[in-house]
Amino acid sequence: MPRHPLVFFGREPPAGAGIPSTLRQQACAVAFEPNPRYKVRLENITQQLLDQGKRVLVYTDTAVTVDGGDVVFYTPDADNAVGSVDATTAKAGWLKVNVSSIAVAPFVCWLQAHFAHVALKIDVENLEIPIVKALLASGTLCSRSRMDLFIEYGFHAQVQQLLKRAQTKCQAMDEESAANGTHQVASLRRWAR
Repeated sequence: MPRHPLVFFGREPPAGAGIPSTLRQQACAVAFEPNPRYKVRLENITQQLLDQGKRVLVYTDTAVTVDGGDVVFYTPDADNAVGSVDATTAKAGWLKVNVSSIAVAPFVCWLQAHFAHVALKIDVENLEIPIVKALLASGTLCSRSRMDLFIEYGFHAQVQQLLKRAQTKCQAMDEESAANGTHQVASLRRWAR
């Protein structure tokens, strides 16, 4: 197993997100994606990477949540790029897809126990705040292990307050256009203690 796992909760980090090429070469990439639209594409990409000798695990039909277990993924239709496991943001008439999910904090705690450096990319539509809170409550964002976090969010003030409590600082920020506006993509690194 490589020393540095890269974990993608949602789509991969944007270009220039700050992951060194040497880290990419040593890394095992683990990805979770609940949106059925991406299943075939991700399976094809995974196979291509495996054929090249890369270390990749991609879990399709799998969301990242606070508690884990079976959840409902909401999307306007099976071909839509957007979706959410947050029922409060789903609109009437959206397609409901049953998917499994992993509990984010125990998974990240396990990674930190086994690896010196963990890089996470979180693109979890509308669950950013609960997931960051769960990572804070579990101590994973405050641990001594190296943690690089890339997070996409549309709730700037709330996320900034939470990350300040976790003693993280923003390394870079990019705009990511989305269907209903613009989201921030922040590259964050825990302050060294």
